[in-house]
Amino acid sequence: FSYGQVGDTHDGSFEISQIWNAILHDLLLFENQFPFDILVKLFDMAKDSNQQSAPDNIVDIALSSLAKLVPYFGNFPPSKIPPNNVDHLLGLVHDSWCSSFAEIVSSPGNIYASQGSKWRVIKCATELQEVGIKFETATESSSLFDIKFKNGIMRIPPLQIDDDTEWFFRNMVAYEQYKRGTNAHYVTDYMTFIDCLLDSPKDVKILRDCGVIDNGLGDDRVVSNMFIKMTNHVNVCAARFCYSKVFNRVNEYCGHPWRTWMANLKHNYFNNPWSIISVIGAFVLLVLTVIQTIYSILHG
Repeated sequence: FSYGQVGDTHDGSFEISQIWNAILHDLLLFENQFPFDILVKLFDMAKDSNQQSAPDNIVDIALSSLAKLVPYFGNFPPSKIPPNNVDHLLGLVHDSWCSSFAEIVSSPGNIYASQGSKWRVIKCATELQEVGIKFETATESSSLFDIKFKNGIMRIPPLQIDDDTEWFFRNMVAYEQYKRGTNAHYVTDYMTFIDCLLDSPKDVKILRDCGVIDNGLGDDRVVSNMFIKMTNHVNVCAARFCYSKVFNRVNEYCGHPWRTWMANLKHNYFNNPWSIISVIGAFVLLVLTVIQTIYSILHG
């Protein structure tokens, strides 16, 4: 289950690495899942009993091999999930990936909702920035899904986007959409959140400039279109949307009359350099007119 176990050779190492990566991709495809019990039996048959130092937990081996495909996976401690509780590889990676956020959600006093909170969607990053909201990178968070908003600052864990991003998220969302017996759809909710923020390439640039997004694809338009496509026809359970409280806080902040007025001013009059020059020119002309009027009155 690791590249070193597949083969150790200097000849054709690049080709072997490419083949191994393709195998790992196939193992996580939603349509390729098979019972984990079969994998356990194959592992037991192939394990060399003479290698005393070899790991004997197939769950840990699987996670360590697939970790590089998972965004913000980090260095996970040995898994507490027994092999007989694993349905398949995709479910194992999903549950392990979401476990840290599940602990945050279940902790007392957290800002995330489990059910029952009413909410409405938030504006895109550009419009949020116009009302004074700032975006920062939450590098200390233990989970990619741990997005917080407080005092006009939205803190989002960094997301590296590359050629594997769309493939990975699509399979995770598909798993959540079709899995029975769970109310938590953390990946789906996260994708909904990011999709709200990214309406255009300009939104991507805002998050890229503050370090939230690392765009390995190069083109910001490709990123915005990718998130729009990935959330099409995806069912979001409104009653169990885990970011409902965060959305409500953001909308409450944006709804302040003063911030709304400032946002309209920026959008209508300061959205390009020529508009700014025109406003400054009009202001200077007004000041000069007032000065001339006062001078005429005093010396009339």
